[in-house]
Amino acid sequence: MEPKRKILVISLEGNIGSGKSTIIDKLRENNNNGVYPFMCTRPPLILSEPVDQWEDELPEFYKDRTKSPRSLQEKIMFAIIRYVKENVESTKTSVIITERSVLSSQYIFAKNLLQNGEMVKEDYDLLADLLNSFDNMYKPSVIVYIRTSPEKCLERIRTRSRNGEQDIDPQYIANLHEIHEQWILSMAEEVSNHIPLLPTSSESYPFLRISNTPLVLDNNNDGIESTEAICYSIMSYVANLIIEDYNDYMNL
Repeated sequence: MEPKRKILVISLEGNIGSGKSTIIDKLRENNNNGVYPFMCTRPPLILSEPVDQWEDELPEFYKDRTKSPRSLQEKIMFAIIRYVKENVESTKTSVIITERSVLSSQYIFAKNLLQNGEMVKEDYDLLADLLNSFDNMYKPSVIVYIRTSPEKCLERIRTRSRNGEQDIDPQYIANLHEIHEQWILSMAEEVSNHIPLLPTSSESYPFLRISNTPLVLDNNNDGIESTEAICYSIMSYVANLIIEDYNDYMNL
């Protein structure tokens, strides 16, 4: 039996409308065009969020978030894991950059529903069990947080006019922003303090899977220059991770 490949998964996390899709598209375009020669002979695989697999359900969800919230998050989790797994198996690259991950389904979106009384604790715990059942190989060990104000997120949401998003409650975006901030801050504190943790429970954050302090990038400015600067920061960060902490990835 061949040994399991080691995969470094980096996830771009951020609020709805934070600009993740624009950044991931520009990263892919630049990566394919050889803009980042410091990424060696084996550039990373860059994956957009497979939102087409659940976007038909979003309009109803935004209208009433209490209707089957667990089933939607389950669908999103399975879709993301399946998508990452398929791409891992079809490529030899050892570094993958994704737009969002299964972690945010649990620790951002499901947690927000729980805190607002739109999901019962039993359903939240079932999602946690599902998350823990997935192979860690397909979960991120590095987080890049695209930090954008709720006001700017709402502005972009209105500008892009995606199906169903006209019904998004501004308070929902504000709540998601606060939960992102808490998640990233707590993650950074745990990594910097090197506190040993027990295996994750339904109430904890997945720090054991995060092996580096999250990279936080503000994205409140629009325009290609701002996007290019953020993309370069991300790729430089990833290159440094590979050089400093993941030399074995480049020899697979």
